[in-house]
Amino acid sequence: MSVKPWIGCEIRLLRTRLSWSRTQLARYMGCSPLKVVKMEQDEVIPLAVEKAKLETLSMQLEEHLGVFHKQVQADAYMNEHGVEQVHIDDVDGTES
Repeated sequence: MSVKPWIGCEIRLLRTRLSWSRTQLARYMGCSPLKVVKMEQDEVIPLAVEKAKLETLSMQLEEHLGVFHKQVQADAYMNEHGVEQVHIDDVDGTES
């Protein structure tokens, strides 16, 4: 895992990108919603286990977004070329 410090604005950005409440993030991380508030305000530094959970969550989000973007590219490619099926790896780098 990364040794990323996970400052407050990064935690808040991750949470908002997920459209999660502080309570939802706290439940995932195994801490209180108040601790999430304090982490987002840089009043409390996340513990190592909490940093690892944030890193895992961030990586999962990026993977999900990568797949989503590939699906959008594939849809655009199929519409543009009038085909009903395309292998998603065939549209890498295709501009939509």
